[in-house]
Amino acid sequence: LALCGLAVVIGSLVRGTTDVGVAPVTALLFALVPVVFRLSRSYSAAAWSFVALAMMLAVTFIPTHGGLLSVHALWLPLLPAVVLVVLDYRAAVASVFFVFGFGFVLVAGHTRGLVPAPLSEPTPVDVAVVVLCSSLVFLAVSHTREVAVGDLLEDRVSEARARARAEAASRAKSSILASVSHELRTPMTGILGLADLLSETSLDRKQSDWVRTIHKTGHALLALLDDLLDTARLDSGNLTLKQRPFRPLELAEQVVALFRPRARGKRIALHLEVAPDVAVKVLGDAARIRQVLINLVGNAVKFTHQGGIVLRVQQDDHVLVFEVTDSGVGIPRDRLEDVFTPFVRAEADHASAAGGVGLGLSIARLLVEAMDGEISVRSEEQVGTTFQVRLPLEVLDADAPTTETSSYRPRPDASLRVLVAEDNPVNRMVITAMLESMGHEVRVAHNGDEVVPTARAFHPDVCLMDMRMPVVDGLEATRRLRADARFDRVRVIAL
Repeated sequence: LALCGLAVVIGSLVRGTTDVGVAPVTALLFALVPVVFRLSRSYSAAAWSFVALAMMLAVTFIPTHGGLLSVHALWLPLLPAVVLVVLDYRAAVASVFFVFGFGFVLVAGHTRGLVPAPLSEPTPVDVAVVVLCSSLVFLAVSHTREVAVGDLLEDRVSEARARARAEAASRAKSSILASVSHELRTPMTGILGLADLLSETSLDRKQSDWVRTIHKTGHALLALLDDLLDTARLDSGNLTLKQRPFRPLELAEQVVALFRPRARGKRIALHLEVAPDVAVKVLGDAARIRQVLINLVGNAVKFTHQGGIVLRVQQDDHVLVFEVTDSGVGIPRDRLEDVFTPFVRAEADHASAAGGVGLGLSIARLLVEAMDGEISVRSEEQVGTTFQVRLPLEVLDADAPTTETSSYRPRPDASLRVLVAEDNPVNRMVITAMLESMGHEVRVAHNGDEVVPTARAFHPDVCLMDMRMPVVDGLEATRRLRADARFDRVRVIAL
């Protein structure tokens, strides 16, 4: 652009006109275009400023320097081409209309004698200057566009790399969370099993209270670990939904029955209301829907101290609707948006006393979204809260078989020979004690490599197989066991 202005200066000196002072000013004005681009980081803004400046200069100088007979008029036919390069087709078409309109105005000015005569006629030097300046303008525009595109690509590459790093960190976090939760769950299961066994022995009242406290605290920690595992699965996309027929009424009754003793202990009512048009059977993941309702009803019981709670089941065409309404403490309006955020407890003033870390509602939302459903909340402080879950589920014929229950019933008098393959000593102790208390004969394999030799000596009816063991894992141990024809009929149950 500076060279363009220099060329205009040289042309003006050759012609002996007064454009020598104008040319540097013009060049400086055009030099502001890259400044606009650097400040705004917007190619469009810089391009429009360039076009607007060109039009302004055309309107300013051409009428005062001879109109269509001026050397400056040679720039007008080039304007649409420049606009096409700088912007796009539509802007170029608009510039064509501008050139024609401006040309008609100049013709009218010439006709009425309003446009002064040019100081000199265009010479070959003027034409050469226009061609040179046009070439320089096109080069400058091309370079600017190349720089802009390069910056844009660089930004996109940086954004993609940052996104990839964030996703990798999220996967690593989910993997670590799942691993830690699993490792914590294993000893906790042993603690709860020992507490159950201890509760069946002769204990005085104080000892029984201690065992109940261990049991209650252990189950609370186990529920927290389950929530962490579910969060890790949902974040990593490893949660698989199992679509099976189930009865919505039975599912709702199970959830209400689960929390009725707790509600009765707090002297609050817990009711179930089922609309008459609710489908008898639907197709969906009953276990995950039950988990959502347990989180919602559990929260309602936790934060309701008087009044009652209602679980409503309704049908809206093929959408199954669950509503949990309570008369609890309510959620402040400014915290409603955060109610489904992990590790955020909306009822902050009451959450510490109630317990929990704020994962239940987050898991409920993720599960509902995984089932292509919707979950919403409305609340008023000191009045109550209503959570609504809408799930699009296929309605089935009432005679369709369900998989919720099994017809198998164990025979209490059946004494079995049970092989327990478990590397954790606490779990071995708990499982052995439970099975022996039921009248079964038990042998233990400490790792997968001991399974086949122990089975050959013991001839078990059933094998309880831990899947994660040192030396040889549960899958390989099962393959080795099945390779021996003597154990074809041995039931292998994965732990």
